[in-house]
Amino acid sequence: MDGQYDWNLHIAAPMFIIGGNNQGEIIGKNPNPSDLDNVDLKHEIDFRSAYASLLQNKFNFDATKIGLKNTALKGLF
Repeated sequence: MDGQYDWNLHIAAPMFIIGGNNQGEIIGKNPNPSDLDNVDLKHEIDFRSAYASLLQNKFNFDATKIGLKNTALKGLF
């Protein structure tokens, strides 16, 4: 890197759900490195949606009780 950009490498990254009765599917598309948000990769799925899905489907827990407002992902489990 040439110091021109302040990279936020945590903006978009893969997430793996391993074990249990997950569907074993890839959800979402690969990021497009030429379509950036300022200098960051654009994310397609907010990680809080994956957490909401885990809480709802595996623990029968309403994620809104702890402040998560994201909708659970469809097709994860």
